[in-house]
Amino acid sequence: MTAKEYLSKYRSHMSNIVFYEAMKEEAITNIASLRSPNFDERVKTSPQKDPIGNLVVQLERDITKYNLEILSCKAKIILIDNQLCSLLERNDIKKREIYYKILSYKYKLGMNWDEIAEKMMTSRSAVTHLHSPALQIFDDLYGDSYRGL
Repeated sequence: MTAKEYLSKYRSHMSNIVFYEAMKEEAITNIASLRSPNFDERVKTSPQKDPIGNLVVQLERDITKYNLEILSCKAKIILIDNQLCSLLERNDIKKREIYYKILSYKYKLGMNWDEIAEKMMTSRSAVTHLHSPALQIFDDLYGDSYRGL
């Protein structure tokens, strides 16, 4: 995985959180709207002992699974955020603030090149020119943590 692909996952993780939150809310709603089972005798079937209990257990498992996915996505977002923020703290990078801004605007906020150039009060070509060394520095610093993914 490249630095670009890794940083692009930031917004993907954000959308996954929204998705799993919605799934969790749906499961919670399903628990609240469970109906009483019909215990009428049926031919050739054995009745379930506790159909509502089985449904509640399954929905609780689903909620736990969604919570774990949400936590996993949040942990990945925090990791990427911390890695980007550490660019600002490095004394060995001359343009650290510019690189941080370009990578944050592009991958955290999802801005296009024109929006980034306007925000940084520079030209589009200057921003795209600086993007490549910013990715290279990020890859040099953190590439070992994501290259095998």
